[in-house]
Amino acid sequence: MAKSFQLDDWEVHTSANTLCRQHERVQIEPKMMNVLAYLADHAGQVISTEQLLIEFWRGTFYGDAPVQKCIAMLRKKLGDNPREPRYIETVQRRGYRIIATVQFQDDRLRWTTAKPQERWTKGSPYLGLQSFQAEHAPIFFGCNKAIAEVIQKINFGLQEGFPYLLLIGKSGSGKSSLLRAGLIPYLTRAEGVAGVKVRDFRIVTPKFDREDEIFIQLFNALDEMNQLCEHWSFAVHARQVIANPSLLPGILRSKNADNQTADSQMPVLLVIDQFEQLLQEDRVGPEDLLRLTALLKVLLQQGRVIVIVALRNDFYANAMESHGFAELKEEGFQYDLPAPGVADLARMIRLPALAAGLSFDEDPLTGQKLDEVLLQAAAGHADVLPLLEFTLELLYQRRDEHNKLLFSAYQSLGGLTGAIARQAEATFQSLSESIQSCWDSVMHQLVTINSKTQALLAVQKVPLAQFMSDEEQAFIKQF
Repeated sequence: MAKSFQLDDWEVHTSANTLCRQHERVQIEPKMMNVLAYLADHAGQVISTEQLLIEFWRGTFYGDAPVQKCIAMLRKKLGDNPREPRYIETVQRRGYRIIATVQFQDDRLRWTTAKPQERWTKGSPYLGLQSFQAEHAPIFFGCNKAIAEVIQKINFGLQEGFPYLLLIGKSGSGKSSLLRAGLIPYLTRAEGVAGVKVRDFRIVTPKFDREDEIFIQLFNALDEMNQLCEHWSFAVHARQVIANPSLLPGILRSKNADNQTADSQMPVLLVIDQFEQLLQEDRVGPEDLLRLTALLKVLLQQGRVIVIVALRNDFYANAMESHGFAELKEEGFQYDLPAPGVADLARMIRLPALAAGLSFDEDPLTGQKLDEVLLQAAAGHADVLPLLEFTLELLYQRRDEHNKLLFSAYQSLGGLTGAIARQAEATFQSLSESIQSCWDSVMHQLVTINSKTQALLAVQKVPLAQFMSDEEQAFIKQF
């Protein structure tokens, strides 16, 4: 958190929780100071109630009362008038924003308002090229705005009786991590968040081991979440329902079934991640997509399941060619995951380090801190998240005995853009010639031209057992 900043005529000292103006000194509560500093970090931007709830109350309230109360008290302390605001403006149905001039005394300390609430002791707080999972929620930072906006759209969907959300983003933009480590931990906690709570969830990532595999995955997920009646059978009922989705309500568990508790009446969440895999698979034709989307539509109309579909944005046009997919999107909601801003990137860099007890080295020549160098490099680079996480993970591996991430290590990696290339090349060169020779055969199985579009590269999952030779197995394990 910035130690002090100027808010128009007020001097704000965050570490002392004080507001000073001429001969006036006002003490405020720490939570109020955190909210004020956060709004100041994003001066001019509208910050939603949901985002503030997640950031400072960790979603532990159903309604927005604590935010409203905090803003009202801040205005009172600042001497602000909500009808003619000078400092904090209310934007109806959207949130709040600072409209006063904000000046920070030290920009390097900006954008770390929220502090980790848990100490991370499970190894690296950076995951490299892996997706964040639910267990990584304590070190998942920089996405609270996106989480809040997704929750807001889910809320709208529940109110309108069709809780469907299409989540779109670039490859590597963090869609899977947002769902697993950001959204789901909030929705499944005992208190829910911002009025939304789910009783259970399942994430389906398309597989193609058998015919109708996606339908098998879908029915299994519903069964595991106790949504199907006890007498249902895939062999007996599923194919009938796939052919005629209007039959689905007949195999769903009754809302008035015996032993139903208040908690069991809450909705469950079904996520279909990496939906683009269905669009790339030759065995999934237009009729299969139409049956799948028709089944999802009937399911959504029952009012008991929230459905989120995550899709790479370069497959959006292909998906919209399916009438059923377009219909779902039209009746539900869509969220385009934005690229992280500078404030988001700062939190992704600094807060995991803070949670894990790490510090950043300083350039001996310029005095510039490593976290600031990383932030500057990331802010100027498109599609930065995989590069940033990978570089941070390598820096963690090369930290010193005092848990400091080293400037010399960053330079030896070739900076942000050179880290992946140098590491891959070093790994490849360390292999024997016989293992190196497997490059072509492995890549040809993993990457193909999309036969449906003839334009997009299709990256496909392949069972490890499909790689028969010891050399291929050794090659894959190295990468």
